[in-house]
Amino acid sequence: MIDSHQHLIEAGRFRYPWLTGVPELHGQFGLEQYRSASQGTGIGSSIFMEVDVAEEDQAAEAAYFCSLAEGSSSGIVAVVAGCRPESAGFHEHLARVEHDKVVGLRRILHVVPDAISQSTDFRRNVASLADHDLSFDLCIRADQLPLGLELIAAAPQTRFILDHCANPPAVDSGDWQAWCDNIARCADFANVTCKVSGLGAHLGPGLRPILEQVSTNFGWDRLMFGGDWPVCLLADTSLVSWTDSVRALLSDQSEERQQAFFSGNATRTYGLR
Repeated sequence: MIDSHQHLIEAGRFRYPWLTGVPELHGQFGLEQYRSASQGTGIGSSIFMEVDVAEEDQAAEAAYFCSLAEGSSSGIVAVVAGCRPESAGFHEHLARVEHDKVVGLRRILHVVPDAISQSTDFRRNVASLADHDLSFDLCIRADQLPLGLELIAAAPQTRFILDHCANPPAVDSGDWQAWCDNIARCADFANVTCKVSGLGAHLGPGLRPILEQVSTNFGWDRLMFGGDWPVCLLADTSLVSWTDSVRALLSDQSEERQQAFFSGNATRTYGLR
């Protein structure tokens, strides 16, 4: 089983400006703590996902976790590095983070002005990732899905992974149908895979309709599991309870579909070696 969305926070090593206002994640959330948190989940390996460190620390963060991934004992099989596609130095940054273990890049978009992803440079640089066989994790809110669709259309050769199912609204909210419609539009692009992660706030009755929607649209060959630890703790959801909840919802699916969801699709989409 592969956790395709593992965050490790090394506060003594890197700077995390966004953590200033998140006291729940102050402290140590490194590899040792992750091993303890994932005990009993069935997770055997993980993909480290950049944690929005200060821009000056992005290359160092990627290098550090690539060094851990080079050792079999860490369980980390790949790294998704942070980036700034809007930057004039994007390709220099790409050269700095280049490594056999770097399989993709990510720029969190729900914390910046929408105009950033709409710039010509941003879209051109994301499109260029296809030339390097690198994917792009698309981390957006539900209301930003139309912007995400524009970016996907502008980079048709790039593999996109839609993090956290684009953070869906509550099923009984007025925004639910718009999310459903836009998720269906995303699934029309064959180069997009949807990551079922970061949905701790929907545990219980709210999780099933989300999974039903994305599985109907994307099919079971374009969905993957992610743990989102330790960010999942902000929704009072442990990695064990999240994994157990997802397993329970997939219990009526075939062994083949479960294998694809929990490991096969991540292996193929991220091009794991």
